[in-house]
Amino acid sequence: MKKERLLLILHYSPPVHGASIIGDTILNSDFLRFEFDTKFIKIESSKKLSDIRKFSIKKIFYFIKLFFRILSSIIVFRPQVIYFTASPNGKAFYRDLILSLPIKFFNLFIKYRVFYHYHSKGVNNFTTSSIISKKLTSFFVNKVHLIFISKCMKKEVAVVNNYKKLHILNNGVEQKVTLKDFEKRLRNKNKIQTTNVLFLSNMMLDKGYDIALKLAKEISQHEKNNVKFHFAGEWFSEKDKEFFYEYININKLNEIVSYHGFVEGQTKKELFQKANIFLFPSKKEVFPLTVLEALSYGLPVLAFDVGAVSEIVTKEVGIISSKDEILNSFIEIQNQYLNKDVSLACRNRFLENYTTAIFERNLVAILKLNHERRDK
Repeated sequence: MKKERLLLILHYSPPVHGASIIGDTILNSDFLRFEFDTKFIKIESSKKLSDIRKFSIKKIFYFIKLFFRILSSIIVFRPQVIYFTASPNGKAFYRDLILSLPIKFFNLFIKYRVFYHYHSKGVNNFTTSSIISKKLTSFFVNKVHLIFISKCMKKEVAVVNNYKKLHILNNGVEQKVTLKDFEKRLRNKNKIQTTNVLFLSNMMLDKGYDIALKLAKEISQHEKNNVKFHFAGEWFSEKDKEFFYEYININKLNEIVSYHGFVEGQTKKELFQKANIFLFPSKKEVFPLTVLEALSYGLPVLAFDVGAVSEIVTKEVGIISSKDEILNSFIEIQNQYLNKDVSLACRNRFLENYTTAIFERNLVAILKLNHERRDK
């Protein structure tokens, strides 16, 4: 049977953030290529995370280039399915609105299925901010399929109802720890006297690195606690970097806090392997990939109730806490979750729900419109 032609317009790294990591998975998916005749177009505007919200002449060039790549691909490639990573608000929304014009125009003559994949919230706030914003969003999503990464995002389209269908597609991450490595880690767990706490995310206040630092300060005041905090991730700004090191110096945390920079590959794997607890006090989140990675390594998770975190982190694999209760929750994790049974529960939760294989299979099912509804 002849495969359908699929045009994918998406983010992939660099820079590294949630949408680009998922984009990398899609870009490298052999299963997707097996099911479709694919063509990929990168949504490119910034090389570094710190440049994302900054204006530059180069971004205008990237935009013009992207517009004409989409236009020419529709004419020459003649896709039957179009997948587009959409932005919910801000300047990126207006960029995507213009980029959607050739898609909408040619769809008047060449019928194809269009899917917008949203990786973050913001549609509802944008559409309720003004009548113009609502009308522009209504035009943008008109007669297209929407893909949300969690059922907690359903209310994002509360005031917009002219899309075709809403699909829920949970994120998935690559399984980078083998069963052999996992079992080895379990055997060595009791030999480690230090509790290693890992915070791995983009180093920005919205991700809660400041809350993690305050927890480290409180822990440092208890002499009996042999705890080390490990931070890893790319700085969002120089201001974030200055705040981090100033806080460490003022509160004399150099002995228990380490910053490992932006990590990937073997270095990232080793940090996960050595950790006992994954700390994720994010203040603004939808479906965090690092929490999925932590579960894949058998790490119990201490996180805040934002976005879909409470869907991912059940009481068997971690604790959903708050800013006021984080110290008590940390002590509970130490006392009740650092054991083999919890590690196995964490890994099994990942394997049963959040692998890239599951994500790819569900994505293909959605694009083919033969999936089971999961947004009930």
